[in-house]
Amino acid sequence: PTSPLVLPVLGVVDAPQIALVPDDVVDFGFVAYNIASSRTLVVRNDGHGVLKVSDVKIEGDALGEFSMADADKSFQVEGYGTYPIQIVFKTKGQPGEVKATMKVLSNDAARPEASVILKAMRADKATCEPVLTPPGGLNFGMVAMGYSKTLAFTLTNKGTGNCTFLQARIVDCMGMSAPGFPTMCGDPFAGGGISSVFKVISTPPMVPNGLGPGQSGTISVRFTPPPSPSIWQGMFDSYYGRLGVKVRDENVGDGQPKPEIVVPPATSTNPNLVGQGGMAKVAVLPGEVKFGLTTIGCYSKTYKVCVHNTGNAPLEVSEISLAGCSPEFKLKNVPALPANVTAGKPVCFETVYVPQEVGEKQCVVQIKSSDTASPSLVVGLSGAGTYDTEQTDEFVQVSGQDVDVLFVIDDSGSMCEEQDRLVQNFDDFIKNAAVWNNNYHIGVISVNVVNEAVMGKLNRGDPKITPRFITPNPNAGSQFAKLAKLGCEGGSDEQEAGLEASQIALSAPLTTDTGVKCASDADCQNNKTLCGDPKKCPYYCNSGTCGGWNAGFMRPDAQLEIVVLSDEEDQSSAAPTFYIDFLKSIKGYYNANMMHFNSIVGVDTGGGGCTAADGATAEAGKRYQMVSQETNGVIGSICDMDFSKTMNDIGKVAFGLKVQFFLTRLADPPTVKVWVDGVECKSGWQYDAPSNSVIFDDKGACMPQPGQKIKVHYKTLCLSA
Repeated sequence: PTSPLVLPVLGVVDAPQIALVPDDVVDFGFVAYNIASSRTLVVRNDGHGVLKVSDVKIEGDALGEFSMADADKSFQVEGYGTYPIQIVFKTKGQPGEVKATMKVLSNDAARPEASVILKAMRADKATCEPVLTPPGGLNFGMVAMGYSKTLAFTLTNKGTGNCTFLQARIVDCMGMSAPGFPTMCGDPFAGGGISSVFKVISTPPMVPNGLGPGQSGTISVRFTPPPSPSIWQGMFDSYYGRLGVKVRDENVGDGQPKPEIVVPPATSTNPNLVGQGGMAKVAVLPGEVKFGLTTIGCYSKTYKVCVHNTGNAPLEVSEISLAGCSPEFKLKNVPALPANVTAGKPVCFETVYVPQEVGEKQCVVQIKSSDTASPSLVVGLSGAGTYDTEQTDEFVQVSGQDVDVLFVIDDSGSMCEEQDRLVQNFDDFIKNAAVWNNNYHIGVISVNVVNEAVMGKLNRGDPKITPRFITPNPNAGSQFAKLAKLGCEGGSDEQEAGLEASQIALSAPLTTDTGVKCASDADCQNNKTLCGDPKKCPYYCNSGTCGGWNAGFMRPDAQLEIVVLSDEEDQSSAAPTFYIDFLKSIKGYYNANMMHFNSIVGVDTGGGGCTAADGATAEAGKRYQMVSQETNGVIGSICDMDFSKTMNDIGKVAFGLKVQFFLTRLADPPTVKVWVDGVECKSGWQYDAPSNSVIFDDKGACMPQPGQKIKVHYKTLCLSA
């Protein structure tokens, strides 16, 4: 009672408000004798009430040269609506300027009489003067291959008489826009074929006298780069064309031939259409989300999933949706779609799990984009509900005996000898018992990221080459020789991109295991939940489960070693920092010893590269070396005649103790307790809330040693949202 509640009351007056567009002058420009030119005045109602126009009149027009095309001078305009008035000027007097005033009378109490000036310049000769704008032409920028972009020219008659639009035609230009390589364009109307990438999709109407003095029309052009890269992709990926427009001059006497005018003039050879074709490449981090055990009725931790574009063309994400999910799985903060994704600026959303019953559940998030290679990706979601409010997690410290090794090999035309040396030194590498103790996976991919059937895929995606990856067996050496000798026929000469190939190989969809059972590839490709288009399905039937081509190669608790062999600089589309972040995220940022990127590449010894004893040369692989340095990997020179030292050094790096152990449920921090081999650790570790993990001090007394058991007990948090 002593503090009255004050409520603001808002309302809109039910009254009209007139506005004229343009609000000052309607300019007809130059108009020749006996030529009619038209303009439009828009009456706009900016108010809520109905605008009632009682009269429209023209004053000060001594010769009656201004008139209204529509005889109706009284009309109504609903609230926030518009009404067009077409005004016509026809010259009747001597050359010179003429003005009049148009008045609009209405029920707008604040402005009952609104007016504009009508202005024209009488000319003594009728001319057709077509002008194409923008004068420099249209630049479409970078467009994803297989997709289109449309821009428009404006064709304006700057003359005093009438023009008739006849035709618009585009031809491709020859050459390249670079010093010493001029781009030459022919006459679009001299015959020959039309453009293969630029197309006219709309023009002004082809009617006599269709373009009066000062009038304009639109010519829309669509640019569609080829759906797949040419052999010059990355070097000469620009496309040039020339649009020509033909109009007829109607301003000649009866019986005389009417001249045709071409713009731009046929004497010009410069292109007025420019576009670039690029690749939009989608990458999703993480490739799957495991919520683990969550108390029934509680929210799990919220996980962020980001869609990256690692290509050089715009990527459009058109759909982010749950597929095959119960209401227990939810999406949060999904951006407005469609959304454009550019390099270095991912589009992210969040996902959360709220179990309602005991048991495991799984489904997927489906992401659709303009990536022609992977138009539909899925991120696996899994979780389980429980009534337990306390949890004990147990782990066993690994010592590096489980190691996944991915060899990324350059198969360009200069790499035959280097592949031979790699194979020759493999026996010493695999016999290193300290590294290859018990279990390993060894896979081989190419640096080729242009061929969709090859890029990132083990054994270049060839099902006839077996095994997909090598596991411990007496014939590992001969198997590696078969996999590693990719040949040097130039398969990756177009774009040698080892970093990008590694990222593709170790991420969705190639590594995805959907958990969906199958008996053949067709079972996966015809599953609408997994694949929108069977012809573009990224999943295969591997060991009875639908998944990516590389599924099963990379194991969660195994050491990951990547070894790149290349005599060229990396040509990946994204910055090295993206690949560094991606690689570190695989095993966890704190687990630096569990992942290394190793480089056998050109090391600069002067002149930007190195020279081997046999005369072979290599360009410095500075991008590769940067990633190796940031991941504590080994760097060796490809110009060495013997790779044994480098291979042994890589083997030594593979020793690594795990310091970060991810908990299966969301822990209440004060309740976390840790034991190593049955002895409670009071110090030497910390709980990291952002990652929900226990991190050991690698120099502390409690650091788990190979084979020791780690037990973590804690009470779980129950989040409300």
